[in-house]
Amino acid sequence: MSHLLHEYSKSLGVKASKPDLQQHFFPCLDEKYIVFYDAEHFQSKIYKHYSTIFQLLKDTLEKNDIKIYQIGGKNAITGVSRHLSCSLKNEAYIVSKSLLYLGPDSYLAQYASSQDVKTITLHGNNYASNTKPFWGSFKNKACMEPEWDVRPCFSSQDPQRQIDSIKPEIICKKILEFCGLDYLNFNFKTINIGDSYYQKIVEVVPTEITKGLPKSLFVRIDYGVEEEALIYYCANHEVVLVTDQLPQVNMLVQFKTNIKRILYTIQDKEDIIPEEYFKALKKLNIDFILLSEEQEDLPFLRNQYFDTQVHLKNQECDAIPCAPNAKFLTNKKIVEADKVYASYAHYKKGLDSCDKVLDTPEYWEESKHFYIYEQEENSN
Repeated sequence: MSHLLHEYSKSLGVKASKPDLQQHFFPCLDEKYIVFYDAEHFQSKIYKHYSTIFQLLKDTLEKNDIKIYQIGGKNAITGVSRHLSCSLKNEAYIVSKSLLYLGPDSYLAQYASSQDVKTITLHGNNYASNTKPFWGSFKNKACMEPEWDVRPCFSSQDPQRQIDSIKPEIICKKILEFCGLDYLNFNFKTINIGDSYYQKIVEVVPTEITKGLPKSLFVRIDYGVEEEALIYYCANHEVVLVTDQLPQVNMLVQFKTNIKRILYTIQDKEDIIPEEYFKALKKLNIDFILLSEEQEDLPFLRNQYFDTQVHLKNQECDAIPCAPNAKFLTNKKIVEADKVYASYAHYKKGLDSCDKVLDTPEYWEESKHFYIYEQEENSN
């Protein structure tokens, strides 16, 4: 099948010509910017690694005074400079003045090509040859598509989410190249992207009071606790209590509107949780999940507490082969006082503000939350 525009031309009996769209001025404020389009209504065209791309390029783009303007989407993607909502004619003006267009194959991608603006298009539900930007110079177009699992889905929904298999570093390099920046020294290599990498989780150890944290927190009583700090977090945040001690019912009553769930690690399977405790939790509408540190204890505990969710606390995970100097990104943080740790393994070793991969069992147990990569020290 040829390009869709050729197919439409043959079906309608007309020649394909450039779109004739009158632009309306829009105050862009910045001389140099990239237009990013978020096609949130088409699941098969949504690429979940944009925020990672913007994070990787942040320093380089800032140094060169290049901004990122987002068009479309209800919410701004992390890393964009401005999230714009305007008319189609305004969008046309904004695109025509941009350094390049980044996003899925779309009406904006086609318009950008008609103005010979550089385009980087991601094709998630169709072959690039069918939907690539139609006009403009060949050298100004970069079409990214996954290694298709047999074929594209040709639908607005893709159960396989094939578009996400496009490596962020490939897109980063092309952005740098199209912006006239050094891309040859961008020596970034994706090693593994965990399934839960994009889940934003903040865990706080309630030994001291830290202000300015998100509204929703996981409170790690099992890592350490001081009563004043615990009361502060329960009073001022929506919390999930992660604990190896059963919280007292009177404390739960006091903060019942803020305590959403309790994750309780049972120390000994022979310890009995009173039936009255479960009745109190149900009355307070607090969810309760029982965690076991031992796989072999699960059958006994599930039989003993058949009305309660019982899970293994930590799943053993194999180490992921990577270089000794490998680093990682994560959206899961542990906060204690003024320290921020990227994993429990880092917390255990006292390594705050550290992004190096640690080859320990504790580190790999949380690897589903990590974006692991390798990068030469002298690269951008």
